[in-house]
Amino acid sequence: MKLHRNLLTYGIGIENLPTAFSIVMNVQFDKSGELKVVIQTSKAGGLIHFRTITDLVVGLTSCSAKDSIG
Repeated sequence: MKLHRNLLTYGIGIENLPTAFSIVMNVQFDKSGELKVVIQTSKAGGLIHFRTITDLVVGLTSCSAKDSIG
């Protein structure tokens, strides 16, 4: 099922979904403002920590393509 349909449960409409944030890909903006996937900088065995300072809803999808949220 599309991610946005599940987030509607929390009152989060598709217009409020930003460009996907991927922690496993190196996605950058080029000079024209377009997203570009470049060589990853992560290394095997690396890790990342997140700390929230407020209530949080996290939606996960297996693909960062726009079709996965639309």
